[in-house]
Amino acid sequence: MDKIQDGLAVLINLRNDGQLPWLIGSLESIFGTESVESLYTDKQITITIGKRDFRDEHRKLVLDEIRKFDGLVLDEVEIYDHFPQ
Repeated sequence: MDKIQDGLAVLINLRNDGQLPWLIGSLESIFGTESVESLYTDKQITITIGKRDFRDEHRKLVLDEIRKFDGLVLDEVEIYDHFPQ
């Protein structure tokens, strides 16, 4: 799989990773399977969503999806712009 070159990166410190597959699947159903990548490490996940021209409503949509999975998030979710390195 090619690395996503631009879009949003979402950093989540996990309280419980049991619902993680459903969250990833939910984001893939919204943005497309090829547009969502994830990197999971011990109790932390970074989800990169590739989409040009992200707007505030896209950020809100991502946060709303994460909130549906009660108990998943340990603390505040960080969302930042992701650009090629």
